[in-house]
Amino acid sequence: MASKNQRPPRSPRIDDAPERITGTVSVNPRGFGFVNPSDKADADVFIPPPLLRSKSLIDGDLVDVVFDTSFDGLSRTARHITLLSRSRTRLFGRVQNGSLLPDPFTALVAVPLRRPYPPTGETAVVDITETPARIISVHGPASAPAALLAQALERGRVAEVDAANIVDKVLPAEDHTHRRDLSDLVTFTIDGPESRDLDDALSVMRLPDGVIRLFVHIADVASAVPLGSPIDERARAMGTSVYLPGHSIPMIPPALSYEHCSLLPNQPRATLTVSMDISPEGEITNTELFESHIVSNARLSYTEVAGFLEEGTSSLDHQIQAALSIVHQATTRLGVLRRARGGLSAQEIEAMDDITAKDGRIVRVHPDEADIAHDLIEEAMVAANESVASYLLELGLHGVFRVHAAPDDEAVPALTAFASSQGINIPLASPVTPASISEFEAALAADGGSITELFSILSDYMSRAEYTPSPGSHFGLASSGYVHFTSPIRRYADLTVHRIIKAHLAGQPTPNIDLVELCESINASTARAARAESVARNLFWLAHLSASTPQKMRARIVRVSERGIYVRLIEYGLGSLLRARDLDPRGDLELLGPTSIRAAKRVFSIGQEILVKKESLDLAAGTIDFKLVS
Repeated sequence: MASKNQRPPRSPRIDDAPERITGTVSVNPRGFGFVNPSDKADADVFIPPPLLRSKSLIDGDLVDVVFDTSFDGLSRTARHITLLSRSRTRLFGRVQNGSLLPDPFTALVAVPLRRPYPPTGETAVVDITETPARIISVHGPASAPAALLAQALERGRVAEVDAANIVDKVLPAEDHTHRRDLSDLVTFTIDGPESRDLDDALSVMRLPDGVIRLFVHIADVASAVPLGSPIDERARAMGTSVYLPGHSIPMIPPALSYEHCSLLPNQPRATLTVSMDISPEGEITNTELFESHIVSNARLSYTEVAGFLEEGTSSLDHQIQAALSIVHQATTRLGVLRRARGGLSAQEIEAMDDITAKDGRIVRVHPDEADIAHDLIEEAMVAANESVASYLLELGLHGVFRVHAAPDDEAVPALTAFASSQGINIPLASPVTPASISEFEAALAADGGSITELFSILSDYMSRAEYTPSPGSHFGLASSGYVHFTSPIRRYADLTVHRIIKAHLAGQPTPNIDLVELCESINASTARAARAESVARNLFWLAHLSASTPQKMRARIVRVSERGIYVRLIEYGLGSLLRARDLDPRGDLELLGPTSIRAAKRVFSIGQEILVKKESLDLAAGTIDFKLVS
């Protein structure tokens, strides 16, 4: 007999004619799927396993679906599906006896392979436009880093977009525009040790009355990548550079991103510069944008900068030390004013262990503990991006703006429950504002709460920031207007903003670009890249755990529902659902509210730390299931 917290079996309607919609297929590795309607306001349609398999549907396929609705109106079930278009031409999977068993997040039906095919156990990428499928590449066993990377890139469709838009020859255009010569300024870049695409550099000078003029120089990629050129078309298709553990795919070819456009030391470079006059109170009193010419004097690392700013000792040139100290003073001023208006810090969100691949091995990477240097760059780049947004708006120019919605209403009880789980009672008003979340964070930190885990929970209630032609607010940065301007080597949105500004500076009309269509394209591209990056890190962590799984692992409850509790490992960042049967042999759950449930005479609440152990780990699917440790 079903408990009062379980929904009764749903029966299809038989009195009404079936309905139909168009949408995209979402494949679940457990054997079923959903159709996500093209109209986002519409509800999903469940695809039963037999129908999903009989139609050989692939994740992302565009379909027309005829469906039935249950009597209670709470569920829709597909009756008939017509394939309108395939989402992809390639699949990644494991070879078994002459067939490819696809990544179960993309497809569930085995694909026959053309001879000669790899031995059973190998992984491969195949071209499914031919029958039998043709092998494109082989990547070794499923646990090999090369296989994990290929799986992530194919699941996100990044590799397919990349392969279709490769540019063999790079011929950078010459830029004859008059530039302001800033090569006499002491200039430097600050990046991670592995970075090769150096697209921002800093200079500084003191002005009267305590004002500091901060120069943020950004690589002028637009001068090397003409609009509509093959390189530009590839960059637009990619939308963004993709960074996976131990591997990256640059948006523009390496000859440009790593060499010609990269702000390497002692090399003259064409740049776009934002100069900002910063008062002692942290206000930007004057901003100027112009084309420039710089020479970077030094390439600094985050740890090198942090060592100098925190310890005061360094082997850096004295001129670099003096300039770095002034830049730090300027960005500290900016940070004080920005923190006063609220918002989130990227460093707080990212202060967790990472994982990568080196020499064919999976390696765990600890944070570099150079927060002071990361904060310096973050403040400089945020200020530059906001200044450019203001510049565009004041002049009535078009732009590609970055907007970020506030968390949904469920965030308030979830965050207060998290604080309560650590013995800290802090009120948080609804709706959440940048200022209120900042005050909540400060109070939590003052009482010894974990800020990193706070933002881990908050991220579950926040939507992804998006690009739009219309300006809007950015919740995370507490900004009323924001653009991406500071990374044109890595992001097509920045490159587009550069082109708009360069046209204005030259007295020319704005480039003829359909910004609505472009923003939709970039949002789709960045979503693909984000999925590939997330999948890759999950797969690497799973491979790391599969080698030696601890008997007990600490986990944090981040969501509760009538289905169970969703937990995330504190040390590894992996998440999974503990279902009703995992919590109670009878599967009985009692939902106590938006943040708590009762199972087997025990209450589970958001924010609560529990112990779990691995029940199963499927590297082929990239999933892990946990079991509660009593």
